Amino acid sequence: MRRYIFKRSLHIFSRFFEFLLFVGTLVLAAFLFINSVFVIYSFANALGWEQVPAKIINVKFLRHDDSQGRQDSFERKLAYSYIYNKEEFTSQREHFGIERYFSKPNSDYVEDQQIKVYVNPNSPNDSVMSRFNLKTFTMQLILMSVLFGTSYLFRPKWLKNITSR
Repeated sequence: MRRYIFKRSLHIFSRFFEFLLFVGTLVLAAFLFINSVFVIYSFANALGWEQVPAKIINVKFLRHDDSQGRQDSFERKLAYSYIYNKEEFTSQREHFGIERYFSKPNSDYVEDQQIKVYVNPNSPNDSVMSRFNLKTFTMQLILMSVLFGTSYLFRPKWLKNITSR
C-alpha cells in the first residue's frame, strides 16, 4: 500500500513538473516572439531615420551577480550626445530589443569617441546607435525555436491527444 501511494504521488509530481516545464518554456518562447516582432517593427519604423554624428559622454558597466553572489555578467550603460537641427540631445539607447550582457567589461566604446546614431526626424529626442543587431536577433530566434520545441515535447497528455488528431 505504501509503495502504491509513493508511486502515485511520484507520478502526480512528475506530471506537475512536466506541466510547469511546458508552461514556463511556452511563456518564455512567447516573450521572445513578441520581442522579435517589436524589434522588426522598430527597425522598419527607423528605416527613414537620419544618421548624424554623436559623441559618447559616459560608459559604465553594471555588474550582475548570480544567485550565489558570484560574478555572472555585465550590462553596458552608455550615454551619447548629438546635435540635430542646431539643438543638442542626449540618449542612452544602443539598439531596439533586449539589453545585451557581456562576460566582462570591454572597450568597444570609450568616452569622447565619435560615433554615428540614427535620429527620428519627427521626434529628434528619439535616437538609436544601431537599428538592428543581427547576432543578437539570430540568437534570440534560435533560443525561441528551441523553447517552442521544448514546450511541444513537454506538452500535457490532454494536449498531446488534441495535437495528434
